Amino acid sequence: MDPFYVSHPLVKNAWKNGPNFKEVAGENPNGEVYIYFSSNGLYYPNTEENFHKSIIEKDRYDFFNFRSKGAATHVFLRDVHKQWYVTGISRSLPDLPSVIEFLRDRYKGKTIITVGSSAGAYAAIIAGVQLQAKRVFAFAPQLDLISLAEKSDWKDYELVQQFKNVYTFCSIASAAEVATSVKSNCIYYFAQIDSKEDQEDIQLALKSKTITPLLFQGNAHGVPIIAPLLPKLLASSAEDLSSLAQRSSQWGQHRFGFHLIGIRYVPLLLKYKLYQLLKKYALKPIVQVKKEIASRKRQAATKPESRC
Repeated sequence: MDPFYVSHPLVKNAWKNGPNFKEVAGENPNGEVYIYFSSNGLYYPNTEENFHKSIIEKDRYDFFNFRSKGAATHVFLRDVHKQWYVTGISRSLPDLPSVIEFLRDRYKGKTIITVGSSAGAYAAIIAGVQLQAKRVFAFAPQLDLISLAEKSDWKDYELVQQFKNVYTFCSIASAAEVATSVKSNCIYYFAQIDSKEDQEDIQLALKSKTITPLLFQGNAHGVPIIAPLLPKLLASSAEDLSSLAQRSSQWGQHRFGFHLIGIRYVPLLLKYKLYQLLKKYALKPIVQVKKEIASRKRQAATKPESRC
């Protein structure tokens, strides 16, 4: 039996009807086009309730609330199948190459920066290379999909397995190999050094001549800094990023924050921690009530009308 994210009607309909693409005007008409690829953490756990809440109700995209400052345009994409964009984002854009061609045509002549975390970072590297992006921000990407999928016996890689021999996919299955074709070191790789999920990818990044690694203390997979720092980091220049990479082989999260924005990191961190506490303890009962109300509404909507 196929998993929820492959076979459920809600997911299939969201993919068929699309667009799973959102464009938002930025603050600077002369700035770059930032393209953000959502990760497989877009909704979780893999249930109808969570999918409905994240995709249908909230219309969620990664990085939407923490986008870069100074961009001309923000572009958000998501893969509702959570399969590394092997089926693209919709029926009209059914694989990653067609998504890239769509972006190439739409933003022709524009300076592009791509961003992603995990599966989204894999897509950000492929798209960034093919679109000749100015910079690529890749937070804990999978750099060799086939190798990782085979080691997990294809668990969680169901559609990757189906498409592994399709040329349009197999030619881009290794982001590490695709990255070798760039002429400048525009790909910046971020990961926590002790993350079990990222060990193979960290080694590939360290060996690469075209990927610049910025490694952090810790063992979590994903973005290694607090989310409110992202707007500043994503606006960093190539010179600033190269300097950060050379300054330390293993950043502490808070030391990195201080280095990036100085003393302003203290109130930013306190505000973020306070929000996390409120979300966990004060807002949780409210959220639970809202979930129950939404669940009852969905049940009422699907309940057949009684007839006399």
